[in-house]
Amino acid sequence: MPTVAKRKKRLILSREVKAFAKERGLTPYLPKLVEVLHSICADATRMGAEVHHDPEIAGLSWLLFEVEVPWKTSAQAMQANKAWYRATAEACPKPLLMEFTLLIRRRP
Repeated sequence: MPTVAKRKKRLILSREVKAFAKERGLTPYLPKLVEVLHSICADATRMGAEVHHDPEIAGLSWLLFEVEVPWKTSAQAMQANKAWYRATAEACPKPLLMEFTLLIRRRP
């Protein structure tokens, strides 16, 4: 019986995201951040990245990674969130850690 490989959702970064990353000094770390995201959320049904602008504080922006996952429990999301921040702290200098965040949406 032949096996069918499941196609992975790959994150494609927009020009705006790449420009923001360059401006904020994140460019050298983006490949590792994306790799960590794919590793932690391997079963994600959707992945995205955008420059998020704070609606209340003018000029405050950061890079928002957003994933949708088929997880049934919030404990899985909490564990993934902890793993994300632990791995990104190893991959990036501390002053840059505030330039990006992760949003996990569960869609069981």
